[in-house]
Amino acid sequence: MAKRMDLGPDSAPKKAYDYDATMTKQRVAQRLREGPNLKAASGSGAMAAPASKFASKSPAATSTTPLGFEWQDEGSASLHAAFMQRYMSILTTRAMEWSKAFPEPSRARKSRKLRQMIRLGIPHNDRPAVWMSVSGAAARRSKHPGHYTTMLKQAEKGPTDHTSQIDLDLERTFPDNRRFRDPSPQGCLAKLRNVLYAYSVHNKEMGYCQGMNYVVGLMLLVLEDEEAAFWLLDVAMDDIVPAYYLPHMVALKVDNDVLLDFMNDRLPALAAHCEALGVPLGTVTTKWFLNWYIDVMPPDTVLRIWDCLFLEGSKILFRVALASLELNQDKILSLRDDFDVLEFVKNMGRSCHDCERLMETAFSYKHLRRKHMKKRRSFHSDALAEAKRESSQQ
Repeated sequence: MAKRMDLGPDSAPKKAYDYDATMTKQRVAQRLREGPNLKAASGSGAMAAPASKFASKSPAATSTTPLGFEWQDEGSASLHAAFMQRYMSILTTRAMEWSKAFPEPSRARKSRKLRQMIRLGIPHNDRPAVWMSVSGAAARRSKHPGHYTTMLKQAEKGPTDHTSQIDLDLERTFPDNRRFRDPSPQGCLAKLRNVLYAYSVHNKEMGYCQGMNYVVGLMLLVLEDEEAAFWLLDVAMDDIVPAYYLPHMVALKVDNDVLLDFMNDRLPALAAHCEALGVPLGTVTTKWFLNWYIDVMPPDTVLRIWDCLFLEGSKILFRVALASLELNQDKILSLRDDFDVLEFVKNMGRSCHDCERLMETAFSYKHLRRKHMKKRRSFHSDALAEAKRESSQQ
């Protein structure tokens, strides 16, 4: 398989810009204070934002998704529209099946039937209730009334170790989404700040890491409830995904190695090809794990992934990674340069509008279960710890 790359501190998510933190914080604060009086589209004082696959290059090319994302060009919008035209009848049928099987989505209990239906996709209107229920976030929220408000008030008393970085990242979050251009106190920008501030105080060990802003941002777009997003984030960090966001990022390094193992087992030709070319796949798959496929695949596809993630845990991240690689295997095998392979793998998810095909492939791997994942993680964690001990003794 490809060389195991060093994902040490130098490979942690980098700051995309070197803006002055104080100036940026003041700008964000000003946007939040001015509220409706500040036009979301004002260009003179707006911070330049990184380009995204959904960002429109011109007003004429703009096409907006139901969640508020804008496609990069008419081609992407057309591809998505063509898929949705075929997919809409499936969505309608499944919505009817959901209403019959689970007339009260918030009361849905884990079962084989529920798992089967979630794998086929949760109706969008039911997502908030189902995500909160199956993840355990709703139960945790009910056990700790007032806690979110307390954490937020504590965070707002003064700067913490994380507030300046959070402020830097606020305007970088979904610049391609119209809902994140609303500067009012009720807008997504203010809610995102609140959740990240509160969580950095609530979980002092983790605090804040770049990448969390995108995760919480999408949670807010779906849940439309900042306290619900706080508790869903808390459960996800504790019980659903590994500790990717801790400063040492050991869990992220381990899971990159685990994915390489699964590739060797299930996609041996592709694994051998990447190894022969010396392709450092970890430079791409790090983002897959850290962002849960946000800004990697179209938003509707990401939602289908998250439906399963909140019920079945982080094994879904591996299943989707393998499925994406398998569906693009022929193209990757045809490439003979390591750079070409890396660039293709980096961008291939952008055209993954057919979430049905992706998820069907992801669940075709019959022997990728939690116990297999746990065994591989244990092996690579031990290997990493041993390598660290040997390095310290030299």
